[in-house]
Amino acid sequence: MQVHGYITDKATGESLPQANIFFSDRNGQILPANQGTAANENGFYQMSGEGNFVTASYTGFTPQTKSIGRQMNPVGMNFQLTEGTTLQEFTVIGFVWWPRILAALILLAVLWYVIKKL
Repeated sequence: MQVHGYITDKATGESLPQANIFFSDRNGQILPANQGTAANENGFYQMSGEGNFVTASYTGFTPQTKSIGRQMNPVGMNFQLTEGTTLQEFTVIGFVWWPRILAALILLAVLWYVIKKL
C-alpha cells in the first residue's frame, strides 16, 4: 500500500516539517513489520507498507490516526494536527565538581608546604 499527503497545523495551515508518519494499529501504535517516515520541509510525506491505519505525530501536537479502509492504491491522506500535547516544566540541577577538586588540591599543597617548613 502506498500512502502520501501533507501534514499541517490545523490552526494555522502551516506545514509541519519532519513530522512522523507510520502504519499503525487503531490505537496509534506502530506496527512492528513496518517502518515509518518523516515529512519533508513542506510537510509532504510518501511511504509504502502494510496496515489498516496511519498515524501522524509531531512534538507539541496531538497525534492523529486515520483508517485507510478499502481505498484504492495509492492513497492520498492529509493530516491536520492540533496543538495539545504539552510537556511539564522541570528543572535540571547540576554541580560542577572541578572547583571543589581544585580547592582541595590547593589546600593539600598548602598543607604540604607548611609540613615541609616544620
